[in-house]
Amino acid sequence: MHMNPLLENIDTPFETPPFEQIKQEHFLPAVKSAIAAGKAEVQQITDNAETPTFENTIEALEASGQQLDLISSIFFNLNSAETNDEIQKIAHDISPLLSEYANDIMLDEQLFARIQNVYQKVDQQALTAEQYTL
Repeated sequence: MHMNPLLENIDTPFETPPFEQIKQEHFLPAVKSAIAAGKAEVQQITDNAETPTFENTIEALEASGQQLDLISSIFFNLNSAETNDEIQKIAHDISPLLSEYANDIMLDEQLFARIQNVYQKVDQQALTAEQYTL
C-alpha cells in the first residue's frame, strides 16, 4: 500500500511540501479525506455542549480545514504553474467538492447559531484587532 504524501505530516525543511513524492493521483483521494476531516472538525464545534465562546467557536472554526487548505493550495498552485489535461480533469473533479464543502459550512444552521451567539455576547472592545477581523 502506497502512502499519500499529501496526507502525511510534512517533515521537510521549512515545512515545504514534498513535491518530488506527490503524484497527480494523490490529489483527489487527499481532498476527499481532508474534506471528511474538515467536516468532522466542524461537527465537533456544532456538537460542543459548552456555551459558545470566541475560542470554542470562532477560533475553532478558523482552525478547521487546515489540511484541506494546504492540499488545495498545493494543487491549485500546480494547476497554475504546470497544468496539463490530467490536472485539469482533476480540477474539474475537485472544484465541486470544495464548493459543496464551503456551502455546507456557510449554510450550517447550528454553526450559524453558535457564531451569532458569540457575536451577540462578546465584548467587541475586548477583542484584539486580529480577533475582531476574524
